[in-house]
Amino acid sequence: MTSQVVSYQRRRIATGEVIDTRPLDLPARELRTVAVWFTLSPGSLARAGVEAADVPGALHAAEHAAIGLLPLMATCDRWDIGGLSTALHPDTEAPTVFVYDGHPGGAGFAERAYRTAAAWLRATRDAIAECGCETGCPSCVQSPKCGNGNNPLAKSEAVQVLDVVLTNLPAGPADAATAATADGKVDPTAAGTADGEIDPACGAGHAGALPRQDHRTARRSTAGSGPPD
Repeated sequence: MTSQVVSYQRRRIATGEVIDTRPLDLPARELRTVAVWFTLSPGSLARAGVEAADVPGALHAAEHAAIGLLPLMATCDRWDIGGLSTALHPDTEAPTVFVYDGHPGGAGFAERAYRTAAAWLRATRDAIAECGCETGCPSCVQSPKCGNGNNPLAKSEAVQVLDVVLTNLPAGPADAATAATADGKVDPTAAGTADGEIDPACGAGHAGALPRQDHRTARRSTAGSGPPD
């Protein structure tokens, strides 16, 4: 994971109102860690009613909520975890959500997420759907450490994204999903490869993609510190 602090915000102490955003020129930082991720096909999102313009916000909101709910499954705090979502990732060549350990070499949180994917993502989906807010709040899809200022976010579309993933998620994803080793090499009997290439026979990279874990480099610019989400 490569991250870079590119700016900071000045806020009024009493209200939290943003006064301005000021640029910074700091070097990028690299973190080699472990991540779990899921992908969807653009077609599956369209069939679920997610408009193309809402895909980035839907994935971003789902990412935030997934990070917030992972402590239900793993012994961690959301500040131990980072995330990345994109409508087209260069490795997966698909809309993708990553959740990664914010510690060098990993700390077991992404592995736990991988093993409990169905329960974890179901809890994430329900937390968003059952929240009484209209467009998203700190109780569901907003993050206190988002490097993008919690923008864009699409709450209702995040529920649709997670519905697609859960509908297509096998009961036992660990049996067929990518298995990664500490040096980033991947079990050749598994569904994917370390460079993001997908075995077309397994359906990975589409709506039925399995949550997978790997040692991978993702890039993101953020205005915060620590693992961003």
